[in-house]
Amino acid sequence: MRDLINYAHRGASAYAPENTFAAFYLGRQMNANGIETDIQATKDGVLVLFHDDTLQRVAGLDVTIQDLTFEELCRIDVGSHKGPQYTGEHVPTLEEFLHHFAGKGLHLALEIKQAGIEKEIAEAVRHWCDPDRTIVTSFIWESLTAMRRIAPEIRTGYLSLHEDEEVLQNMKKEGIYQYCPLASAWTKEWDQVFRKEGFSIRAWGVQNEELMMKMLDLGVDGMTVNFPDKLNEALQRMEEESSASADSIS
Repeated sequence: MRDLINYAHRGASAYAPENTFAAFYLGRQMNANGIETDIQATKDGVLVLFHDDTLQRVAGLDVTIQDLTFEELCRIDVGSHKGPQYTGEHVPTLEEFLHHFAGKGLHLALEIKQAGIEKEIAEAVRHWCDPDRTIVTSFIWESLTAMRRIAPEIRTGYLSLHEDEEVLQNMKKEGIYQYCPLASAWTKEWDQVFRKEGFSIRAWGVQNEELMMKMLDLGVDGMTVNFPDKLNEALQRMEEESSASADSIS
């Protein structure tokens, strides 16, 4: 099968509540070889896995992670919005997640959602993770440069909404390992430019199968998808077609 990292985006989030153990384990069951998740800190400094600015969308509460202590956060159900079978799912800690999923042969993409927590993330990655299978990403440029200073041995990736020459040059200067473009904006021309400079490419915002197939055609190194089962099926089809083509030639 093609050597591409199929990151379950916040777990298999098309089917289970995002950034919960239900979603992470479902992603594994769907043969994702990677998991992507998001990191913030609670009011009392506990690193937890959560994406949004507030809990409104997943729990109906207009409060932020930073407004709550970890004990308060643990009492909030973030699963039932996806179905009654997920009632009681809670926001996991980074340490819980790494205890269960690091060192299991999976690729991990850890996104910094809040500036100022880089040192704590670096310590957790150093303790739990395989450096060849772990990347710390962010839209926050200052967080990536801080991570490069704190832990230059940890791979970093820049999440971006648009491409330009300044972005590329800044990434080269800071030693960023991976460029993460928005799938709907990514082009063959930019792919060639970034690859010429040696960057790994992982697409995000792969909202449907059409975009997924476009990214496969462009040859990205990985992508984050809410439906890792569909990406796995597409990779299997490609492998079967390649084998059949080879057999016909021989």
